[in-house]
Amino acid sequence: MPLSALVVSKFSTTTIVRPCASSSTVLCNHRVSSLVQQRSIRSLATLRDCRNAVRCTSVPPPSQMQKRNKMICSHKTFASDLNELFKGNQDYVSNMKRDNPGLLEQLAIEGQKPPFMVVDCSDSRVSEQDIFSAQPGTMFTAGNIANRFDEADLNSNAVLSFAVETLKVKHVVVMGHYGCGGVASSMLLVNMDQVTRPADIAVQKWISPIREIYETSERKEIVEHRERCKENPITELPDLHDPAFRALVEENVKSNVEKVAKSAVIRDHYASVASSNGAKSPEEEAQIEVFIHGWVYDVENGKVSDLGVSVGPPGKRLPPSPFPMVDA
Repeated sequence: MPLSALVVSKFSTTTIVRPCASSSTVLCNHRVSSLVQQRSIRSLATLRDCRNAVRCTSVPPPSQMQKRNKMICSHKTFASDLNELFKGNQDYVSNMKRDNPGLLEQLAIEGQKPPFMVVDCSDSRVSEQDIFSAQPGTMFTAGNIANRFDEADLNSNAVLSFAVETLKVKHVVVMGHYGCGGVASSMLLVNMDQVTRPADIAVQKWISPIREIYETSERKEIVEHRERCKENPITELPDLHDPAFRALVEENVKSNVEKVAKSAVIRDHYASVASSNGAKSPEEEAQIEVFIHGWVYDVENGKVSDLGVSVGPPGKRLPPSPFPMVDA
């Protein structure tokens, strides 16, 4: 699947704007862009519009473009130019001064001490601060396509290392989301010998571990999907509610929780906790404990669920999760 198809798929938008956590007005992508006729910056609107969209590998006919341009919801349109971003920043500054006076100055002087590191997706619909109504300084984030952690990737390893050893985060959260374009693309049959464009090669290599999960998973929904596709390979992205698609999103999260837990950074950290042999007080040990969690975000309703795959230092009890559990 070419990168262009992924970018304009029904599970992604080309807008990289995230709404402001402290603002009461949210910049959203609920209105279909009037720029839809320009292929390079076309974006799709609501999830309903996404499901009804034409195949991601084709250009919508003018009649459909005109129809979409008339579809407007009551939400404020998402930022489509620099002036709107500038206005959004002004709103953010004024709202922070009003609602959290002194917080930014305090963080600037004292530095960050976030209790959480979040490995999530770069999807513009997944905004950590808004999802958790969190203030600046709460989360150290590492976003990428399909919320992957790869120890061989310098960026992934450096972010985890800094979060654990320097910032002393207490929780590392891998958070996937239903409707993930990277996960959806990994379900399509791709002949890498025919992938020649640098951008396509980069994306396909990055999501190849997810494709491997799809090809080897023994989870019922995924196995049934594979069997069906042997006879009739799918040529377009799966529906948002496809059971196999949702299952693969969850299995991808589980896989990356395991990768984080088995990384040299975490293994070394756990070894240092174990070697203390009671030399540290319970309070001191609690400060250096790191727990790893696997969560999934539902882009349709905004709810976060726990996949029940948390990992902690050997011999340490996992903290109870307040999030609803996914039966997976």
